[in-house]
Order: sequence, then structure tokens, then C-alpha cells
Amino acid sequence: MSSSSSTQDRFQEYKSRADYVKNEVKATTAGIKADVKGAIHTPTKFVKTTHVLSPPQPKYHSTPSNKVRPLKRLVYLSWNRVLMEDYCHNKLLTAKSKFYYDKPHPFTINAKTVINKRTNDKVSDFYHEKRNTWLKLITSFDQYQVETRFWSDRRVRLFLDTPFVDAKNTYKPFLTFRSDIDASGWKVSGGVNYIGDRCKAMSRVSTDDRQNVFLEEKSTIRDGKYLFASFLTFDLRGLRLPRYDFTLGYEDRDFDFYLQHDSENPDVITLGALTFSGVYRYRDFTLCGQARRDKFRQDFVLGVHWKINKDLQLRAKINNRLDFSLAQRYRLHNNISLVLGTQLNFGAGAKIADFSRFLPFPIGLTLDLSA
Repeated sequence: MSSSSSTQDRFQEYKSRADYVKNEVKATTAGIKADVKGAIHTPTKFVKTTHVLSPPQPKYHSTPSNKVRPLKRLVYLSWNRVLMEDYCHNKLLTAKSKFYYDKPHPFTINAKTVINKRTNDKVSDFYHEKRNTWLKLITSFDQYQVETRFWSDRRVRLFLDTPFVDAKNTYKPFLTFRSDIDASGWKVSGGVNYIGDRCKAMSRVSTDDRQNVFLEEKSTIRDGKYLFASFLTFDLRGLRLPRYDFTLGYEDRDFDFYLQHDSENPDVITLGALTFSGVYRYRDFTLCGQARRDKFRQDFVLGVHWKINKDLQLRAKINNRLDFSLAQRYRLHNNISLVLGTQLNFGAGAKIADFSRFLPFPIGLTLDLSA
């Protein structure tokens, strides 16, 4: 009897343990289902977070195609980044800031000011470059983008972008109005940007200070590795073609080649300036060479761009007149970058530096702030 009773007690103990585990599994499963159901049907509260390396971008900056703007190049060639960016030796101090916010309506605030140093027989002081000191506000409402820009020399610009998107292509009508604050002089332009899979184009009708009317056509066509771009300006009142620029390009993974033609005679169609550019990339090192020939002179420049690490970049270039330019960009913080640039003219011999001036050789400083 004792043996059978102990066996029965042991069986009841095992059964109770099994029931306990079974009930725990049921409770856990029910809890998971309730959590999933609550996550699906319960509104979620989104908490605004700060992205350190990639701040939230407004809707109209979400794709590269939306960055097409009138009065700017429709195509940005790779040699520009090597030979043009970060060279600030002709400015003593440049401060730029950028702030964007995406709730409830996206808007962006850009500001820039340039301080320079002038020294001559009459004056020696610091001054603000009015044409390079401005404040720009960009906002959008239901895909309508409004851009307002104020300059310190009393100029103001209003830009309205009204995109229309279909299934395959993008049409972006725009309207631009420029004036002085007192409306003493004004310019107006309007047109449409077209952005397709292989083609980008802009058609615009604009006026100048003398109220002449111009028709401008910009287009970029890409077919695989090949590129063709054109920029034509037609004077509707004078019936002439003051601008007729073309670019042929070949872009590969490691190297790019471009041949550009820039018009020089606004009255007669003739052969203008020709520029040949080549870019070679190897890991974090980029080499660029450019030769330009016009009716006045021939120029050649060789430039390099080296990404030393994630925070430091170095740029250098030298031309056929032995003007050596050097620039470095250093990221002090995730949203703060410091750019320092200078230039030395080795072709000037003993006059490579003038120690009688405030700065013996040109030095430029740029501070980029973003939030």
C-alpha cells in the first residue's frame, strides 16, 4: 500500500506541474496576442528624435531630382567638386548655417554672411559683402514649396514651386519674383522643370532690369555612361541667341571625361571657349585635370581631393600660372565643420608673400553649422 500510494502521490505531483506549465504557456500566449492586437489597433505616439549623422530632411529635399532649381546648373559635373568646393582663400571669413524642421510643416532656414578685409590708400577695415550676406526661408504646404530670400543690399526673391507628379515623370512648374524692398526694380520669371528617367529639362521665360524678355532652355540627357547637356538663351525682343553652351560627357566608376563649350559672343554665333576635364578616382583619392582655351588665353589646372578620414578632407590645386591653392575641411562635431583655405603664387618669385599687409597671403575661413 505504501508503494502504490507513493506512486500515486508522485503522479499527482507531476500532473500538477504539467498543468502549471500548461497554464503559464496559455497566459503567455494570450499576453502576446493582446500585445500584438494593441500594437495594431492602438495609436502609436511618435517621439521626435535627433539624428546625429542624418538629420530629418524636409519632403522637398528627399530626392536628388527635387534639388533642381532655376538659375542654377541643371547638371553638376564631378570636376566641380574637386576644383571648386571648399576653396575660400579669397574670403576672410564666411559663416553659413542651416536649420531644418519637419513637423507639422517642413521648413528650412539658411543664412550666410561674408566678412572681408580691404586695405588700400584710403581705407583699411573689415566689411560685410552685402551681395553674399543673406537669409533664406523655405517651407512647403501640401507639396507646394515657397522660398523667400533676403539680401543685406535690400534685394528680395520669392520662389514658388508647384510640383505635379504622374506615374512616370515629374513636372515642376515654378514662378520667381525678384525685387528691391522698395520695389524700385524687379524681375520675374516662370517656367516648368521636367524630370524623367534619363532626361532633365527646364523651360523658362524671364525678364531683366531693362524688361527684355528671354526664353531659356536647359536640358540634360543621360544614356548609360554618356551625358549630353545644353543651355540655350534666346532674346525674344532682340531676336538673338546670346548663350549657347553644350557639354559632352562620359562617366564611369573610376573616371569621367567632359568636353564643354561656353559661348563668348552674344551677338554672333561663333566657336567659344572649349574646356576638357578628366577625373580619376581611387579609393579615397580623387585626381582632376582641366584644360581651357578661349580667344584670350589658355589655362590648365590640376587638382586633388583626399579624404584622409571621416572627419578630415584635404584639397589642393595648381594652375599654369603656379597659383597653388590649398583647402582643408575638418568636422569638429556632427553638425559643425570648419574650412580653412589659402593660396600661394609661386610664379611671383620674392613677392610670394607681402608682409606689409594685414595678411601676408590670402587666408579664408568658413564655418558651416547645421541643425
